[in-house]
Amino acid sequence: MGTFNWPVTVTSADGARRETVEALVDTGASYTSLPAALLERLGIERGPQLDFTLADGSVLWEESGEARLRVSGVSATCIVLFAEDDLLPLLGADTLEKVGMLVNPVHELLMPVWMLWS
Repeated sequence: MGTFNWPVTVTSADGARRETVEALVDTGASYTSLPAALLERLGIERGPQLDFTLADGSVLWEESGEARLRVSGVSATCIVLFAEDDLLPLLGADTLEKVGMLVNPVHELLMPVWMLWS
């Protein structure tokens, strides 16, 4: 199994503009992280700092916000992290769950999953 990229469209806070980026599908990441410059350009407001433990045990603090994301034709308001501009965008598990997508790593695809409602 490998990694793969997938297009993610981010909509501006006022809904008037959007930009699409190729993001690395990362089910080990809790939230989607996007370049801070992109989020700022689209008027996404910075929210609280969140702390994360990385795979090597180190701790990282990132500012968060909320943005409207579209993945495979499905939109949802998601928590996003303001990443450094030189880092790859990451498509995290929270966004994948909110848009109802399942990762097929063998075929490098995102596939719709049946949502449960009880």
